[in-house]
Amino acid sequence: MCDGLKSTRSTLSVLQDTDSFLAQMKRREGLSEKAVSLLIAAFVCFAIYGAIMGAYHSPLQAPSSALKLPLLFLITVTICLSTLYVLGLVVGAKESVGQYLVVLLGTLAASGILLIGFAPITAFFLMTSSHYPFFKLLNVAVVGISGTIGSRFFLRAMRTLWEENREARDKVLVSGSCCTR
Repeated sequence: MCDGLKSTRSTLSVLQDTDSFLAQMKRREGLSEKAVSLLIAAFVCFAIYGAIMGAYHSPLQAPSSALKLPLLFLITVTICLSTLYVLGLVVGAKESVGQYLVVLLGTLAASGILLIGFAPITAFFLMTSSHYPFFKLLNVAVVGISGTIGSRFFLRAMRTLWEENREARDKVLVSGSCCTR
């Protein structure tokens, strides 16, 4: 099978076959390949949506926003990775940094794929509306919905990783789960 097609299937499995994706991640199967494909998918998805958002301002702003939006979220992953790993050590988890990286990149990829799903709607209003407050509110709603669904993926992945340590896991994840169930 072509590497590109295999990579695309791996990325889409975050949403289409989450159980299988999480089981492979827990067994540490293909972590580096998953991380690379998820990184590329997240970057591309956020870049496309960023370009649409920036295009409202001007054609010159579109490439800038196409770069800024994915970098913002990838920097966030970089900051959160060490915290997540240390938190895992505190609760007695034995997961690797690679597993946590795949969880975070999977969360971003899931959110990014959803952003792409909303992109035609956003592009439609970009072309038909000149009311900036509405366009801004639309983007806040789309990013919020995508982020909420991405957060649900994150919580599910963390429950899978930390299933052996249920008591500690539930104490750590209780604040996030009450907001996304």
